[in-house]
Amino acid sequence: MMNTTPALPEVTRPTLPATSSARISSRPAQSEFRTESNPPAQPVNFPLSVPSDSPPVAAPPVAGGELPEIDGIQWEHKTDDSIEAWHRPEVKRNRAGKTYLGRLGVRRQAELFAMSPADRQRTVAEWIAEKRAAKGIE
Repeated sequence: MMNTTPALPEVTRPTLPATSSARISSRPAQSEFRTESNPPAQPVNFPLSVPSDSPPVAAPPVAGGELPEIDGIQWEHKTDDSIEAWHRPEVKRNRAGKTYLGRLGVRRQAELFAMSPADRQRTVAEWIAEKRAAKGIE
């Protein structure tokens, strides 16, 4: 028997122009490592790292007053001037036993601190109750 399959024409593909590799840099080969004889032009400020198991740092009082003490709530002051509310049934040093409830931003804090202490207490207690209900915490 004879093979009846037609031969396919050979395909020639155009060659692409040679480009430089992404690994090849246009900078001269030099080390990024700096020694005492070759210090950086400006001093480098490294951020301080705080271990995650350390207790939150007590922040100075917020302008206008303090948030009320509520049983089972821990307030954490953040670097962006917001305050986070954490549900913590027991005193814990780490976040394993706590549940994040919400964040009070700068504008919300301004609204709260413009209120009388009694109104602030009531408003914050209502906010915490709503957040606990949304998370299924009784």
